[in-house]
Amino acid sequence: MLLLSKETWFLNKSKLLIGIIILLGFLFTKCTFVIPDEITQEMESLPEVVDFNYHIKPILSDRCFKCHGPDENTRKAGLRLDIETIAFAKLESGKKAFSKSNLYGSESAHRIISTDPETQMPPPESNLKLSAREKAFLLKWIEQGAEWQAHWAFVPPKIPSIPSPLKGSASPLIETRNAIDQFVQSKQLEQGLESSPPAEKVTLIRRLSFDLRACLKSQGSVWF
Repeated sequence: MLLLSKETWFLNKSKLLIGIIILLGFLFTKCTFVIPDEITQEMESLPEVVDFNYHIKPILSDRCFKCHGPDENTRKAGLRLDIETIAFAKLESGKKAFSKSNLYGSESAHRIISTDPETQMPPPESNLKLSAREKAFLLKWIEQGAEWQAHWAFVPPKIPSIPSPLKGSASPLIETRNAIDQFVQSKQLEQGLESSPPAEKVTLIRRLSFDLRACLKSQGSVWF
């Protein structure tokens, strides 16, 4: 039987522990998904819930359907992002374009943040580009479970909850007088927009005249 000295045993054990730590570090690095700072900042300002029809489908349609849409003549890699079953199916490479609640397992997530021309999507030759905010919407949608929705025309309408009015805000937002104003104010906050100053009565009457008669009244012809 080969007997090891305490020094040799301790040295071998130390090497083993160091090897395990390096291996775990490697695996952790390979299995994490690092989101660039500019996208992280955009994600912080997104709505609490990302809606597929309202936020995601327009991005896919404008930026992705050219190569991964219904036209089989321009489709690449056999991937269609307009059909749910194919969008979430395993590709020939063994990867998935979208994996619910799993950024690391979603190949699309890796590709939209990639800076490598060989892998980034959309590819440079397509002359299409995703903004940081559009990337943020896609990543947050995947994080939230990548819920797919039927075309909005086939989705039964639901009565939404009315946003609470924001009082005393330092930002120049619309003054809320009814529920419609509260929805407008909510979207202003979401998109970082400001309200224009209230129009004068003369201006409102001229606008109304143009809407009803397609004729813009002169200021001198307006009287109260």
